[in-house]
Amino acid sequence: MENQKKTPSSHLFRIRKAILADILIVQELIDLSVRTLHPPFYNPTVIKLALEQVTAIDSNHVNDGNYFIVEVEPPYASSSSLISTPIVGCGGWSHRTTLYGSDIHTSCELALLDPSTDAAKVRAMFVHPEWTRKGIASMLLKACEDAAQDAGFKVVELRASLQGVLFRRVKGMKK
Repeated sequence: MENQKKTPSSHLFRIRKAILADILIVQELIDLSVRTLHPPFYNPTVIKLALEQVTAIDSNHVNDGNYFIVEVEPPYASSSSLISTPIVGCGGWSHRTTLYGSDIHTSCELALLDPSTDAAKVRAMFVHPEWTRKGIASMLLKACEDAAQDAGFKVVELRASLQGVLFRRVKGMKK
């Protein structure tokens, strides 16, 4: 899956499935996003604990093909350009029973959800602080919803931090 979307900000975004080689860069994005965007909602202790226990990327999620990254194409880049494409967003959905997971926590529940009775879980979405409000989270949510539907799920739940509550409301999702 690779899609491109031109947004009103005139940037060309590309969404694709994450690969294991993306994990270190994605983890840096997650850390920056949490440290920068979460302080209005959480105290420093909660942010520290979240970074240590909750927001680390899960390679199972990547290996399952359920984790996406959004890249922005610089306007000056060409197909032969050696400039790397910056990752400005990441997130994914899960067909597993665990609410969150990471390579650090080996006690994650790997049991599969039943698409006929369970909801797929959009587990975590993060956007680079300099790229918020440009449609990146919406792109990620749509990719997750589409992929979960393709996997047979009829219902998708968005697991959100306090920061994500407004986004969830804008998308018409219940509490």
